[in-house]
This record gives sequence, C-alpha cells and structure tokens, in this order.
Amino acid sequence: MTDLTTPTATGGVPATGECRTLQDWLRLPVGARQELAADAVRAAEQARDDLNTYISVLPLDQLQPADDGELAAVPYAVKDNIDVRGLPTTAGTPALIGHRPRIDASVVRSLRDAGAVVIGKTNLHELAFGLTSNNGRFGPARNPYDPARVSGGSSGGSAAAVAAGTVPFALGTDTGASVTTPAGYCGVVGFRPSTGRYAGDGMLHLTWTRDAIGVHAHTVADVRIIDRVITRSSVRTDPVEPAGLTVGVPAEFFEDVDPQVAQAVDAALAALRTAGVRLVAVGVPGALELAAAGFSMVFYETPINVRAYLNETAEAYRGLTLAEIAARSGSPDVTAMLRLMLDDPISDDRYEADAGVRNLLRRRYQASFAEHGLDAILYPTTPNLPPEFGSDDRITLNGTERDMFPTVTRNVAPGGLAGAPQLTLPLSRPDGALPIAVTLEGGIGTDDRLLALGEALHRLI
Repeated sequence: MTDLTTPTATGGVPATGECRTLQDWLRLPVGARQELAADAVRAAEQARDDLNTYISVLPLDQLQPADDGELAAVPYAVKDNIDVRGLPTTAGTPALIGHRPRIDASVVRSLRDAGAVVIGKTNLHELAFGLTSNNGRFGPARNPYDPARVSGGSSGGSAAAVAAGTVPFALGTDTGASVTTPAGYCGVVGFRPSTGRYAGDGMLHLTWTRDAIGVHAHTVADVRIIDRVITRSSVRTDPVEPAGLTVGVPAEFFEDVDPQVAQAVDAALAALRTAGVRLVAVGVPGALELAAAGFSMVFYETPINVRAYLNETAEAYRGLTLAEIAARSGSPDVTAMLRLMLDDPISDDRYEADAGVRNLLRRRYQASFAEHGLDAILYPTTPNLPPEFGSDDRITLNGTERDMFPTVTRNVAPGGLAGAPQLTLPLSRPDGALPIAVTLEGGIGTDDRLLALGEALHRLI
C-alpha cells in the first residue's frame, strides 16, 4: 500500500502515519492533536498531488484546530458534494467551480461543535453519478493500494483519503453503492446508515428518497464514535458476543463472483462459524429484481434536487440549469446520463409505481428479518476486485464482459433502496493483496445494533 504519511513529527508527537485511527488521535492530549493536524494537511496535499484524492485542501495558514470538545483538533475530510463553510463545494462538476457555501451542512456542524476540523474536500465521480470516481475535470481518484485502479464511486476520494492515512475518517454520500463500494475497494470500513438517520441538508442530492450521508473510517469503533456525535445520541449499546448470533447468507448474492472474492469470503464465513455465529441460507425474496426500480427514482428526483440546491446558493449559481451543467460536464458518462434525464424524463406514473416497489422491498426486508430471527445479513460487497481505470462502463468478470453498474452494485443496491443500514468490513488480506470486503446489513432502523454487531464480528474476519 502506498504510504503517503511518512513520519515527520518530532518531540514525541506521532506523525499521521503512526496515528491512523480516530482512537489513536483521541488518546493524544489536545495540544499534540493540534500540532499533528498540520501534518494531516500536508499529507492531504500530497494525496491530492499523487492520487487526486482531494479537490481542495484547507490552506495551512487557515488551519485553526479547536482546543476543546470530544473531537478537539481531530482532522477529517468531506466529500465535495457536502457543504463546509470556508471551502468550495463543486460536486466534482465544472459548472460549480468557485461555489463557496455560506454555512455548514448539519452533519458538518455537529462535528465542528465537537471540535473536529475539516482539512479538505474529497474527489468524487462527477455529481456523484458513477462507480469509479474517474472525474473528467479533476482527474481520477486513485486507489492507494494500486494507483492504476479505481477507488470506487461515487465517494472514492473519501475512502481513499482514509486508506492513504491522511485522515482518521471522512464523510461520503450513498445513493445505491457510493459508500459501500469505495470502502470495499480501498480496504476501509464504510457505514451507510438507515436513510434519514443523518440530516441531509447542505448537500447536493441526487434523490431525497435514497441518499444518505455515510462514514469511512479504519475501524467500526471509530464509526460508532462519529455516529454518536452526529446523531447527538446518548444510547449505549451493550457489547455483543458472536456466539448465538444469527446471520442470513443470501445464496444469490454469492453467485458469479471473482474466485479471489469467493475464497476470501468463504474464509470469513468459516471464521464466523467457528466463533459460534449461526449462518442461515436466507435472504430477502426478489431483492435483486426489485432493486432495479431505484434507477427511475434517481432520474426523476435529481433534476428537482439540483434545482433546489442551486436556489440556496450564491446568486451567480442560482440561474444554472441542468442543461447548462450537462453542457459543461467534464465526464462523458455523466453528460450522457444528464442528457437522458432532460430528453427522456421519467413520467409521474412510472415514478409512483417504482416508489411502490421500494415500499414493497422495505416490507419484505422487515418480514424476512422477523421470520428468521436474523441479527443481520452478510454478503460480498462487490463480486469483483477493484478494476483498472478505463473500465468505466464495462468490466470483465469471470471471463465475461458485462455492464459495470448493475454488476458492481448487484449486492448492495437492494438494501440501499430499502433504506437499510449497511456496514462494509474489509477482510484480512496478505500483504500486497488487493482489498476484499463483506457488507453486514441490518434491519431498517437498527443502526446502533448493527454497529455493535459489526465491531464484534470484524475482529474475527
């Protein structure tokens, strides 16, 4: 793995490369964190130059790490479609270059109130429309494990920023795979909470129905801290013991996967069985087929959401139309999708029908969890290893060329559409091997329980 954080600190203060997790940071006195935050900015600048991980980095002379709060002086990064006061929000699209929001998104404000400091805005697939973060204007957000490979999308820069060691955590956004897939490709923990758990203001949304702000971090314990700060929750979930847990293993999610993925996931399942976890061959009936309804919902809601976001921006951007954004787009795949929305809009009737499919999927999730007494379901996050750049539309899996989007999102899309919480866990891998991950998915609204389960199970796999 590329080390972007060579130790540089002196006087007993560890450099960012030696202080990777949030808990590492919190063990330091606040004064040491304040000193170390400057090293994080320098590491972010290097990651921007080497990997296109960041679109913008906070100038070092503007760094003002807090001296109080639970997360005092802890640096973190934010995907560049979420508003941070004092930094641009471009959403990775040329038409918004220069846009500076006046206030923080609520999630950012919660973390700022706790003392955390945003040191940069991370690269993304333009307008969050894609799986590679191969941004035509700002360059591809490269995978720290292999810069020739994608970091995933659309929150690829956020996952890569954590994987490269520049920050202990980062915020991303997820519509159908945008936190989970980058986590899997970059070997970090990714948490997509139940839809609606985190406030969604101050974000350039694709869809109010499906979007969720999520978290990338090194450990589940770190995610639990961040989740508690964002939700301002006083809930404390008791530690979970693996023995006696019931985890659903949906067989169709394990079909047609890369042999390396299959081998790594089978080893993880064996470790869970050894620890006393009961694995049940059960899933959500029709989940893979029903998930296709999510595409029309995105295409219907995106023009409305973009217009609503621009109405709250500075006057120079309020008059922008989706057609103008499409004309100035730097990424051919995104341009094509925007033109399709404009030229062949989704009808009200189709939208209503597909919204009903989403509700059906939610009911089936709840029924399956209740009927089988499931604590969670588990499956390979993606059926493939992180592809090399140039595979934006088509990939080869098991000797067959196929469309990338439905192939890569196959497993995580149903839960994302249903609004279920998803926790992506990187598996133990030999040195030099590409990351492989599983996703643990809970019942809708069971986020606290899922995080407790994830912390217990991740140490086993």
